[in-house]
Amino acid sequence: PTVTDWLLLTTFNEDLIDKEWKLAGDRAGLMATTQAFLFGAFFLMVAVGALIGSWSEINLRYRPYGDRLYDAATWQADGGRTVPLSRRGLMVGDLRARVIRKGMTRGAVLEAMGEPDYRNPDGSMGYSIGLWSGLKKDYDSMDVEFDAADKVVRTVQHQH
Repeated sequence: PTVTDWLLLTTFNEDLIDKEWKLAGDRAGLMATTQAFLFGAFFLMVAVGALIGSWSEINLRYRPYGDRLYDAATWQADGGRTVPLSRRGLMVGDLRARVIRKGMTRGAVLEAMGEPDYRNPDGSMGYSIGLWSGLKKDYDSMDVEFDAADKVVRTVQHQH
């Protein structure tokens, strides 16, 4: 080969090498862009999952029972059962805030809530409200405590 042929071949090869490097750079850029997108999508999914999980945990921890209004017929129909999602659990907030008040007599409580599911040795009456709080593995109950004059002192919720 002549010097001219050699120069032409070298120039042609340099052009090919430049094109290959450019393609490799484009591929690397595309790969980096794809990786960045996938990382961003993964991070977004983790963040959204954490927010949903946190909201659910906060809602279950601080409002595990819901906010259904107390209904005596429904309350008494679900009596004595430790079913996972007893309708009683949804009424506990309203029951404690509006129906069972400090100073009520034992008779008035029995009239409003019916016979208790159990009676404690201290004279308080217990009502099962289902498996509502925590991990929903242990049943919950609400006790109504009375003083010596058989008047309501307080209501207490328990997770057993």
